[in-house]
Amino acid sequence: MSGGALRIRARWRSGRIDALQVQLERPPVARLLPGRTPREVLAAVPLLHALCREAQGAAAAAALAAASGQPAPVPRHRALWQEILHEHLWRLLLDWPPALGLEAPRDAFARWHRRHQAASDLGAAARELFETGLGLDPEHGQLHPDGLTARCLAALGQAPEMPGSGDASLPDPAAWLSGSPDPASFLDEGSADDGAIATPPGPGLAYARRLAGAWLAWKALAADRPYPVRAAGRDGRGLGLAWTARGLLLHDVRLEADGRVADYRIQAPTDRLFATAAPLARQLQAQPSADAAGARRSLERAVLALDPCVPWQIDWTEN
Repeated sequence: MSGGALRIRARWRSGRIDALQVQLERPPVARLLPGRTPREVLAAVPLLHALCREAQGAAAAAALAAASGQPAPVPRHRALWQEILHEHLWRLLLDWPPALGLEAPRDAFARWHRRHQAASDLGAAARELFETGLGLDPEHGQLHPDGLTARCLAALGQAPEMPGSGDASLPDPAAWLSGSPDPASFLDEGSADDGAIATPPGPGLAYARRLAGAWLAWKALAADRPYPVRAAGRDGRGLGLAWTARGLLLHDVRLEADGRVADYRIQAPTDRLFATAAPLARQLQAQPSADAAGARRSLERAVLALDPCVPWQIDWTEN
């Protein structure tokens, strides 16, 4: 199923961007699930998502188990880390360099992708891509001064050094079951105290966090570390949380007395970050531009920093 589409409208007038608007279209995936059994939902959810299938399936399984009072299932740890690593590397190697006027190492990524698809020695393949593609020694977290990552960070005004690898731990959703406020509000832009959850102020920090996320995923794969998934349930309702490359994913389910799904909601990072133009406007504040051409480039980088999981286009006008 198509993940939807994103349309962004912006106008350059009197030396600034004004009339910024976003229009996000998403398929009604969650509306297809009420009336189904948990087993049917678990079979359907990965098939209904083009991206982050593993994370969607893990969040669904955690939410359904919590709603039914069952023990949480063991996530497919390696498949989840591989999925998030793939998403991070795709953006770091194929999307960010052209946005910064640099050449993307497409051949290096293609070689890694073939080995990734074949599940052939993933640890060694990722190490090679970090070193030859990104210019990063993943063992020690050191950047080569002339490597792609160092040049991207410098172009974004960030210190050309490896950021901290961050923390993949999740908040405990148990407190979110009170019903007030809505659980999704805990994930809203700017509402989280944890800096790893809140949206970064500007493309430079967004890029640095993505680099840290890729490094953390590679180290987690090498150490066979459990993937972060959490759940909480009460009175036939369950919440499931999982990391994706774009942020936190929430599944919220309520079961009928017969065990079938009464209500189902999915709150993905794209749904939060493009519900209004406010998060995009905050990204733009971190990169002011003196002319229309620079402002257009800044807008493209701002969209890339928020990383929608759907195809997007910009309708740009100048007057």
